[in-house]
Amino acid sequence: MKIAVMGAGAIGGYFGGRLAQAGFDVSFIARGTHLAAILENGLKVLSPLGDFNIHPELYPRFFIRFFIHAFVMEGKLSLIRLYFNGKWRE
Repeated sequence: MKIAVMGAGAIGGYFGGRLAQAGFDVSFIARGTHLAAILENGLKVLSPLGDFNIHPELYPRFFIRFFIHAFVMEGKLSLIRLYFNGKWRE
């Protein structure tokens, strides 16, 4: 299954990272400083269950699992449209 995680912060980064670590094909929809950090250093997760670092791809996927607050969902929908229309440039 191809999975895209929108929101590469603490929650999305952790669960998306664990999915990738388990062998799932995961990419992240990120922007700003999170995007820059992932592109430069990979996604680093520090956890009592074990630290890890992955280097996810940023390509369109078919299933999206949201790890964001409900009150910001409406604003994120426009980002999803840009992402799947091939206009993602941040």
